[in-house]
Amino acid sequence: MATSDDHAGRGAQAADVIEQAATVVAELLRHRRARRVPLSVLSRTAVDRVDDPTLRRAVTAALAAALRQAVSEVWPRGWQPADVDRYARRTLDAPTGDLLAEGMRAELATYPRGQVDPGWWQQLEEVGGTTTSGARRRRADDPEDPASEWQDSCRATVEATVFVEQLPALAVIGALPGERQRHGRGTPPVDDKLLTRVRRLLAQAEGTPYEAEAETFTAAAQSLMARHRIDRAMLDASDPDRPGRGPDAVRLTVDRPYEGPKMQLLHQICTANRCRAVWSQFAGFATVVGSEADRRAVELLFTSLLVQATSAMRREGQQQGDAARSRGFRSSFLLGFATRIGQRLEQTSSAEESAASARLSAGASAEGAETTAEPVRADPLALVLSRRKVDVQARLREIFPQLQTGRARQISDYGGYLQGRAAADRATLGVGGRLTGRAS
Repeated sequence: MATSDDHAGRGAQAADVIEQAATVVAELLRHRRARRVPLSVLSRTAVDRVDDPTLRRAVTAALAAALRQAVSEVWPRGWQPADVDRYARRTLDAPTGDLLAEGMRAELATYPRGQVDPGWWQQLEEVGGTTTSGARRRRADDPEDPASEWQDSCRATVEATVFVEQLPALAVIGALPGERQRHGRGTPPVDDKLLTRVRRLLAQAEGTPYEAEAETFTAAAQSLMARHRIDRAMLDASDPDRPGRGPDAVRLTVDRPYEGPKMQLLHQICTANRCRAVWSQFAGFATVVGSEADRRAVELLFTSLLVQATSAMRREGQQQGDAARSRGFRSSFLLGFATRIGQRLEQTSSAEESAASARLSAGASAEGAETTAEPVRADPLALVLSRRKVDVQARLREIFPQLQTGRARQISDYGGYLQGRAAADRATLGVGGRLTGRAS
């Protein structure tokens, strides 16, 4: 029968183990932060000193707690789960990136689910951390694991923790965990039926081998989203106090290779859809600022047009041989595609706005003619879109108060540039693709 002295002895022993584990973890993190000793050496030293399974588990728990703490402190610095994972995949090895993804899941699990933006949970579903081999390498709390596996776990956790601690500050967009109920913008979602139609059209554009069909499908998708943007803008203007009417931001991946031309493509899509984009090249993403409907249009079109541009680039390489497979040619090809696609997207968007303006002005003139002898000449849509542009610019400056404009990319292969423009002309947009009727 256990006595009070036995319980006290076990309590003191447990406290001693926790204290030893904290000392080991503090040493690992301190040296890694200073980069004084290679992490592999530190990990081996830890393994040599820690051969007791109980102490191993305590060290593992302390390292996991340190990682969760580091993750909790990076959210107020503007990072979201997808941002951290995206940058980690550029910097860390795969097992460490997987462990970091698990650390983010563990940290966000400490909040009530309703106090975390749903978009964050969606981001977590898309990041890594679920591979069987990675999970096996990280079973550091298993006393049967050999020392090398425990060392790998320590190394990965320390590396992930210091990586997160040293992330630079970003602009905060959206609500932080725990703040959604108090600070959420309450933006009404874009109509799911509309998004389904747009996705279907873009999937058809990506999948068809016929350029004329791709042209029609993509034009139809842009027309749908442009008309939806107009409808939402007029609705917001009719009810200025409706929640969620202001612009906000989202981050999209702009990754290697050919990230410069890809960013140019995103810029062109944003311009046609009345958004602005700011590139964070070091982290592999761009921040898109605009209304919720416009941001969704940008996201959908960017994803699809990247597929179409890449397919067109590869077809050109197969037809023209090695010269069309060089990095210079491909970069210039994508840049030409982006430039031309921007012009054609703008044409489609402007056509929808002109048609809507004509309808609205005709309605306003008819209403005015019933009460006065003078026709009403105001363009209500132009006024609304002008105010939206001002709102987007203001939100951009709020997020990026010290924004600087970068220089334009140079064309290294003019032939590739022209081929990219030609591909955009052939396979992307055309005047015959517009659908009739309203978007929603």
